[in-house]
Amino acid sequence: MKLDAAGNVDNTKSKGEPNYQNIKSYAVNGAVHYANALLHHTSYTDVIAIGMTGFRDELGQLQHQISVYYVSKKNLGVGQKVGEYTDLSFLPPPTSIILLKKLDS
Repeated sequence: MKLDAAGNVDNTKSKGEPNYQNIKSYAVNGAVHYANALLHHTSYTDVIAIGMTGFRDELGQLQHQISVYYVSKKNLGVGQKVGEYTDLSFLPPPTSIILLKKLDS
């Protein structure tokens, strides 16, 4: 993820224009960008943005990092960091079961 000097997700340029380079290059920035689109173009007022990235460590093992942000109209779409995770176990089980059923069909 690319953060600005204040530690917020850096998705805007100095003139308030979208910073598409960061949005397309960083998973969290893209997730927060699309969460903002939901806020602006639907009736949702609260959105959870999940960005996931992966890399190979020095042993060649695949590692991944998941960052979760809360994006809402209350925080003006800036996004508040919820946490960092190494797997999807933070999702409630019913959601995981529904997702797995969709993937199996």
